[in-house]
Amino acid sequence: MWSNHAIAWLNDYTRRRGVKSSNQYYYLVGLERAALASGIRTFGGGDWYALGSERIYQAERGRGRVGSELSDTAFALLFLSHGGVPVWANKLQLYGR
Repeated sequence: MWSNHAIAWLNDYTRRRGVKSSNQYYYLVGLERAALASGIRTFGGGDWYALGSERIYQAERGRGRVGSELSDTAFALLFLSHGGVPVWANKLQLYGR
């Protein structure tokens, strides 16, 4: 079971910083993994997948890549490919609601 402290930290961090960090695409993959493992659909008051995919869309803007490194694009694609929550997770907890 996920620790309430870990969930609270992710909520607080995401609320304060959003998905913007120096390694934002790596962070997105970690957030996606934590969300899918815990069954939580929202972090920091927003839908984590919507926030992350919007950030990736804004960064890509028709260039075919995100960030300055190939690894940025790889992490962004990993987030997008695994981030869609399957049907079973839609029935799980919305943290804080």
